[in-house]
Amino acid sequence: MRVDGYRVDSYHLPLIVDERTTGSTLIQRIAGLVEVQADREILMLYTSILRPRGPGVLWSYGRGAHSIGVGITGGGVQVAGIGDIPPLNWDEFSRDLRLAHCVTNDIHIFSLEGCVQQGFLQQLIGFDWAQPVTPPYESARKIDRLRKALRAILWTSAHPFIVLAGLISLIWLLSRLGYGKQ
Repeated sequence: MRVDGYRVDSYHLPLIVDERTTGSTLIQRIAGLVEVQADREILMLYTSILRPRGPGVLWSYGRGAHSIGVGITGGGVQVAGIGDIPPLNWDEFSRDLRLAHCVTNDIHIFSLEGCVQQGFLQQLIGFDWAQPVTPPYESARKIDRLRKALRAILWTSAHPFIVLAGLISLIWLLSRLGYGKQ
């Protein structure tokens, strides 16, 4: 695509950020994902899928993202199991747009078809980006703690020999100090 003069955009699940930070590929291997080099990466922070914790996930991951995808408003690609999840209503959608705008100016909406179906397009034309929104600090703190635990697991999966060497060293040290002797 680049050779033909096009910019490459890639849409990512947010967990990929934590995986990349730790040097792991565990999630990609389990989920069958492939990381593609892109000019712009868009994190898919779709709060409709993550209810009721969606806004906290959006805030937690969004603070480090250059580009954010919000949704799902309905329509578009059909994914097994996601069809049963109700799309965002206007209040949820406008909250997500404002939260995303607090952390980036590069916002993507999934999906245009859903916006048309729900009558959101007219409201988007005169959308008031300056209307205040309360960031979900407490929910995001909980997500941040979960992410730290996830990163520990991912780091361990990426560095098993370091973990093993550390355990062997600890066992050796404890045996030298006399622990475990009666």
